[in-house]
Amino acid sequence: MECSECGRSFETEHGLATHIGLVHDGVDVECAACGSSIDRNPSQVSQSEFSYCDHSCRSKHLREGREVECDWCGEWVYRGPRDLEKNDYHFCDRSCYSSHTKATHPADFYLESGAGYPHWNITGERSIAVHQLLVIAYGADPHHVFDEKYNVHHDNGCAFDNRPENVDLVHVEEHGRLDGGKRTKSYTHMDLLHVVSFMINPRL
Repeated sequence: MECSECGRSFETEHGLATHIGLVHDGVDVECAACGSSIDRNPSQVSQSEFSYCDHSCRSKHLREGREVECDWCGEWVYRGPRDLEKNDYHFCDRSCYSSHTKATHPADFYLESGAGYPHWNITGERSIAVHQLLVIAYGADPHHVFDEKYNVHHDNGCAFDNRPENVDLVHVEEHGRLDGGKRTKSYTHMDLLHVVSFMINPRL
């Protein structure tokens, strides 16, 4: 069986009908540049994000965007068509984006159940331990810090004593050996006083 439109051959009527429906039956779509109604075959529509009357309309649309208002500071900024299509919010720069994110997703501080490690969370789903951030600040390799093969070890067992001299990044096996499976804590009241002093002024 042969398609009367393009001459392609098919073994069954079903195959021919499917081909005609996908390739030759026109679909009315709107030109992304001028808004005119145009006829396109379904395969063209499915393969392209935008449809155009001709090359001039395509060039115009790809060239032209429009100014939108920054969702944080109110300044007007130019955005291209793809940005307008994909993003619901628009910002002048990363500073405005960051300010907007902080305002709409406030950070939540909490202590991990059981171990008592302090965590920060801004998404409602994923969090980061404070000691992970601090060992990076102290010089640890971030790739190792977030690798499941490594843990942050607190020498005196105090979960919130994140002073540089009390935390080390170690392999999980080494961490298990250091802890020895024990739940006893070796920190003293003096350690706690040092922790409080460190929190107030890390430079002391």
